[in-house]
Amino acid sequence: SDSAPWYAKGTDWAVRSGVSDGKSPESPITREQMATMLYRFADSPKVDGELSFTDAAQVSAWARDAVKWCTENGIFEGYGNGKFGPMDAVTREQLAAVLYRYTEKYLDMDASSRVVLKDVYRDYEKISRWAEDGMSWASATGLMEGYPDGTVRPRNGEKRSEIAAMFHRYCVNILDV
Repeated sequence: SDSAPWYAKGTDWAVRSGVSDGKSPESPITREQMATMLYRFADSPKVDGELSFTDAAQVSAWARDAVKWCTENGIFEGYGNGKFGPMDAVTREQLAAVLYRYTEKYLDMDASSRVVLKDVYRDYEKISRWAEDGMSWASATGLMEGYPDGTVRPRNGEKRSEIAAMFHRYCVNILDV
């Protein structure tokens, strides 16, 4: 209906596909929650061994396999200081980088589409160097959209509703499902 929130299509898809429970759409999403969504999306493959991050004890029991799988497959990376930061909010640039790596490294699909970031976003200089490829790809494929003021706000935390909407666009735009 017209009264449904803008993110309803994405959230409905996330619940139907088993990726998310659809609760707390305005809450930020943590790195361990994002890893779990990707892990479920990949049908929860079997993993063995322990997490090697110095903050591994802070990873929730329900997210341990997901974090291990995502890091073993190069989809999620820890911070340079040996930490994963499981409870840190996922930023827009982290989300773009993670979906880019998932596409390129795990699915082995072409992820070469690019835009010139400075031509698209007024605040392009705020995008971290390590996130440039992911942000450029996500923008070129229509996954990442800027705000009406021409900014992308790469270091802003993403809400669960925003992640669900982007995941839905990912399935439609990239996976064609």
